[in-house]
Amino acid sequence: MGKIKNRVMRFFGFGLLFFGLFLLIVGIAMTVEGGKDAASGPPIAIASLAFLIPGGILIFLARQARKKHELVESIASIVKTYRRISLTTLAEKLSIPIPDAGNLLMKAVSENLIKGNFDRTTDEFYTEDSKAQRLEFKFCPNCGGPLDRVYLEGETVKCSRCGLLVG
Repeated sequence: MGKIKNRVMRFFGFGLLFFGLFLLIVGIAMTVEGGKDAASGPPIAIASLAFLIPGGILIFLARQARKKHELVESIASIVKTYRRISLTTLAEKLSIPIPDAGNLLMKAVSENLIKGNFDRTTDEFYTEDSKAQRLEFKFCPNCGGPLDRVYLEGETVKCSRCGLLVG
């Protein structure tokens, strides 16, 4: 839906821009040519701004929306690749502030580009696919201490108390 809206905005923006340029050229030509219509030239050239300015604004807004959508798609592909990623790491990879990374991540989820869960204890987002790959280690088999996060298949589990590596 966002791509269609973006294309429509860009189409109307260029339409307004070209019509405004046409009116500007007609107004300047009427003024330069002289004759009985020369007095109508400057008002027509000034009226062309009523089309040029909104056209430029629509093109600018369409470009901003496209950049934001590309950023949301980038976030979705990064999260799918990593399976689990913290907001801090995501923000660093995209060179954006952490709150923006969180907002864009939620936008990717709401647009169904990715599905997953957010672990509030570790501030990590992990994909729905990785849920099936969870290792059910809640306590260290050596010392019995609680493990500090959710571990996925293929990751090494390290106890923060005794340093035991399980994986």
